[in-house]
Amino acid sequence: MNKDLCDIIKGLDDLIKVKRNEEGIEIISDKILSEYCPINQKAKKRKYGEEGLCVGYNESIISTYISFLKNYESASSEEKIESGKLAQYAILWLCYKINQHLNITGGIDNIYNEIIGYDYWNTCILDLMKGPKIAIII
Repeated sequence: MNKDLCDIIKGLDDLIKVKRNEEGIEIISDKILSEYCPINQKAKKRKYGEEGLCVGYNESIISTYISFLKNYESASSEEKIESGKLAQYAILWLCYKINQHLNITGGIDNIYNEIIGYDYWNTCILDLMKGPKIAIII
């Protein structure tokens, strides 16, 4: 794994924090991650040009996952890895984040279904999601 990829993974990991309290889990994420959140400020499905809002752990993690793919895609590394390998690293990171909070319902299939359930996310990364999903199931 090259240094740029490691830096992006660590950077994104540092941007999202989860705190447990009596009522459940509180997600504290950096505003930069709202770029790929699927809901707008009026709690409606987001359209291009609207500011995003993530509600809950899954949406925050998915938004961070998309940021991960997009950030690495635009990184200027001479050692840039092929997109299939990148998708595998992204899925590993996503699984790691999901497994940190096992009391959260779902799993990778639930996350995948949430991604394809929002038009905004579909237009952002649907092509990137086809390969990784197959790789995880196999």
